[in-house]
Amino acid sequence: MLRIGNNVPRGSYPNVRNRYLSDRLNPFEHELFLKIVQAFPLLTHLTLNNRKRQKYERMNESEQNSATSSIAEFSHLTHLNFIFTHIDYPEQFLVETNTHLPSRIELTVGYEALEIVTENFTRDTTRRNCSLLECINVHQLMVDSKDFYSYFPSYK
Repeated sequence: MLRIGNNVPRGSYPNVRNRYLSDRLNPFEHELFLKIVQAFPLLTHLTLNNRKRQKYERMNESEQNSATSSIAEFSHLTHLNFIFTHIDYPEQFLVETNTHLPSRIELTVGYEALEIVTENFTRDTTRRNCSLLECINVHQLMVDSKDFYSYFPSYK
């Protein structure tokens, strides 16, 4: 697995399946994920390590719904890992107006981040991507919540 930061090589690399993205100086913006989707169309494993807040404020959800913004579509992703990441990155991937995830994906994330991004498992714009998760690995102790289990129907 090759480590890359904010620089994605030009071209298409269909044989690349694993990516580790790490950058200690600069945040990852939405445009980077659009480039990753194009450069690595068959990516199955993606790990993010970045504690920097995204610079560009995202539009609120009603503005996003009416805008013609590009959605990063990770069609073959099976594993998504957030290690030492700012809360912006789980949000980037779980909000359906930013990213579309395939079904049967394994997510590794902090429980607190998951709780915040999903607004205590009630946020409509994260419900689609969260319902597609096959497995969730959480870093912290989980609070037993009926909302959690209804939000993630495949969680066992």
